[in-house]
Amino acid sequence: MPRTYKRKPSADSRRRKYSEDSLNKAVSAVIDGILSSYSASVQYDVPRGTVARHVAYYKRIGHDPAPNVSARFGAVLSSGTEQRRIELSSEQCSHLFTTATTIGHELTAQLPKV
Repeated sequence: MPRTYKRKPSADSRRRKYSEDSLNKAVSAVIDGILSSYSASVQYDVPRGTVARHVAYYKRIGHDPAPNVSARFGAVLSSGTEQRRIELSSEQCSHLFTTATTIGHELTAQLPKV
C-alpha cells in the first residue's frame, strides 16, 4: 500500500508575517483604549495572541511599549537608579585604583635597592 502521509509545513512557514511597526501600533492602540485586542489584531494584521501577550506584558511592567517592541528587555532600571549605579561604580573603580597604587608603592619600597 503506498504512503499517503503529507509532511506538515515547517514552523517558519506557518507563522504569520507582520512588521514590528504594526505590532507596536496595535499594542499602543489597545493600551490607549482606542481598540480592543481583537480589533487591533484584525486592523493591523497581527495575531490576536501576540497582541494580547504584548499588552499584558506592558501593563504588568507599567509603561507603554518601546519604539521597538521586540527590544522589550532594554531598560531595566529607572534613569535615576542607573545614574546612581554609575556613580557607585566609578567610586569603586577609583577606590580600587587607589588601593592598587598604594599596594604597588609599598611593594616597590620593599624591593632591594640595586
